[in-house]
Amino acid sequence: MMSQRYALLVIILLSAVTSRVGAQSYNPATAGGYSARSLTIPKRYLRVDLAPADYGYMDHGVINNDRGMKLGVWEADDVSLNLGAGAAYGILDEFEIGGLLFPFLFYPDFDFGDMELYGRYAFLQGKAQLAFQFTMQIPTNTDFAIGIGLPARFTIGSSARIDTGLELELIFADDAVVNLDIPFALSFDVGDSGFLGLRSGLFLPDMEELAVNLGVQGGFNVDGTVDLSASFNWPGFLWTGPGDAINPDTFEIVVGASIFVDI
Repeated sequence: MMSQRYALLVIILLSAVTSRVGAQSYNPATAGGYSARSLTIPKRYLRVDLAPADYGYMDHGVINNDRGMKLGVWEADDVSLNLGAGAAYGILDEFEIGGLLFPFLFYPDFDFGDMELYGRYAFLQGKAQLAFQFTMQIPTNTDFAIGIGLPARFTIGSSARIDTGLELELIFADDAVVNLDIPFALSFDVGDSGFLGLRSGLFLPDMEELAVNLGVQGGFNVDGTVDLSASFNWPGFLWTGPGDAINPDTFEIVVGASIFVDI
């Protein structure tokens, strides 16, 4: 019954948003392309996140992850399928709030994951952008956690950008866990509305081991209001913990969309 209520809320939200999309004028593609976007969305704009907002800071580590439709293939042929739906709203041009609102796990068992809420303030803008972000994981499935970090974005020339940053994740389980997350994504504009790129990063679970991911991402903008995107990623391609040092058999595929609405 609870899962049916959440599914109904998702349908209502998407219906309300898509009914307004055609009337909007926001066009991130013609405003300079993917490489020219800001770390925060403009004032009074809503972004519905059915995909990662970027493939650096917002798609890495334990917190600020899991947006979009994600297929995970793990060792011993284990498979998982989940959908994370969220949203963000521009309070000011430099300040946005948002969250992961509907974290569904479909396979191997249906479940509802941990919700997240965050606030991001961009205190440096231009070719080099830097922001402060505080994230709170609501324990709707596992444990309460917070993320404290500095998202960063650097524009290279007129057609490339780097998404990176630094995040400290504090997970308040029975035994408290402290993770360090350092994502990295390099993306290039393709034409007026597309992008392609490479991704990597460092993740230190509980400050004891080191995982290095490796992947690719790409997407394109439709009519200035919808981004369609996809990525392929080996989350622990290099690993210093127990087991194999190189893990090409464990990977993730993420597909989804971001919808921009002027409200």
